[in-house]
Amino acid sequence: QAGALNAAGNLVLRSTAANTARVAPVTGSIVGDVTVERFIPARRAWRLLAAPVAGGQSINAAWQENATSASPIPNPFPGFGTHITQGGATAGLDFNTAAGATGSLKRYNNATNSWVVVNNTLVPPVNSDAWFIFVRGDRSISLGFSSVPANNTTLRSKGNLKVGSQVYPVFATNLTPVANPFASPVNFATITRNNVKNSFTLVDPKMGTSGAFVNVIFNPVTNVYDVTPSTFVSPNSQYIQSGQGFLVSSIGGIAGSIEIKESDKSATPAANVFRQVPSKELRINLQQAAADNTLTLLDGVLCSYDAQYSAKVDELDAAKPENPLENLGMVTEGETLMVERKPGIKAGDEIKLKLWNTVVGNYSFEFLPVLLSSEKEPAFLQDKYLKTLTPVSLEASSTISFSITDNAASKDAGRFSVVFGKQKPQAEIIAKDGIKVYPNPVTSQSFYVEMANPPKGNYTIEVADQGGRRIYSAQYAHAGGNFIQNIKLKNKVAKGIYQVQVISGDIKTGTALIIN
Repeated sequence: QAGALNAAGNLVLRSTAANTARVAPVTGSIVGDVTVERFIPARRAWRLLAAPVAGGQSINAAWQENATSASPIPNPFPGFGTHITQGGATAGLDFNTAAGATGSLKRYNNATNSWVVVNNTLVPPVNSDAWFIFVRGDRSISLGFSSVPANNTTLRSKGNLKVGSQVYPVFATNLTPVANPFASPVNFATITRNNVKNSFTLVDPKMGTSGAFVNVIFNPVTNVYDVTPSTFVSPNSQYIQSGQGFLVSSIGGIAGSIEIKESDKSATPAANVFRQVPSKELRINLQQAAADNTLTLLDGVLCSYDAQYSAKVDELDAAKPENPLENLGMVTEGETLMVERKPGIKAGDEIKLKLWNTVVGNYSFEFLPVLLSSEKEPAFLQDKYLKTLTPVSLEASSTISFSITDNAASKDAGRFSVVFGKQKPQAEIIAKDGIKVYPNPVTSQSFYVEMANPPKGNYTIEVADQGGRRIYSAQYAHAGGNFIQNIKLKNKVAKGIYQVQVISGDIKTGTALIIN
């Protein structure tokens, strides 16, 4: 509203688990300090945060509540603030006694395209950047123990509210961090962009074990924003929240700028505006299997297809920022991408996956195709380490599991790719548990199923179509040694991808079969 408001240091914009206060578009003026809160739910994870105030309040005064672990009262306001490590009190930092502890606050370095640890929280103003910060909870958390459960906390900053249009320069190359300047959500779709992609990246703290980057990019075919990975765990969308930072990039290696205006403010707190109109696409999600077989989404990429897209890397593609832990990207023209738009699928096409920062353990790729069932070229996951090809359905979602071992070759970043087109008949498709089906693809009604030295006993072999309809089932007695059975389908079946399963007691393993 028009007019003037003198906050006089008495106005507090509250943030709770239920909602966060906001300031609507200002046509008058607001003077005096205002305290702006940002509620952080309990989870030990990285966030990309911002302080929507002006002035020179330090990070220590704001988010550490003007204390350190060496202060006489290290937790002066329970439920507020957080620890920022690693260092000493003279630099405003909390000291973490855990072996190998590293800094929990970073800022982006455009020249090196990397996140650099901040070694002093007394000097930089809290509002001077979008900060990559690891939040454990409030300042009551015991440092030195990663097993200590997280708790809720509220981070707050104090200063004059920023009012009016705010302009940010955007670097010519790599990424540029931007802090939402307003104590309100803003709609990225209405922000004025000068030579800047209609795309941004933020951090989803609920992904993986400690947060991961998520890209939000406009799709000119559907006229909505695509979110990658589309987790549905956090309501990430085109609306950037109060106290949230984000990353943007310029077009064509030329510097640009963005302008965030009062009219870009939105009353939408966290609208879930994932794709409303489907487009041709293949999403590939990286998941990790826990001991109880539950899957955690770690990262993901998106390939979408339309005749209006270019095969070259351009403003409709999005670069892949590096997560603190596991990463999945796609390599095209020497660039690692998170989102790639292509004109279509043809024989010989390849999605060169890049997988890094993995650990020894079990992972899986989840493939989510949309409107690709009419594509003529079949898709396969190529594993250069195991020298295998596994069919990828373009009709329904599917999952392919794999393991990372102590063998360095299993951790190679270029181990996997998705290839399109008819593959050589002699190519074998081997399941992770050692089941082999050959020839594959098969052009007749006969093929072989082989397992290396399974225990003796009775085994059932079943063949089912993508809808789960069983087209073959037979039982075989195995006396020991290698298990090889010639399967002859009685009736002619349609071309497509089928699932072959071998069952014995509680054991159920399988792999895919292509019938041409």
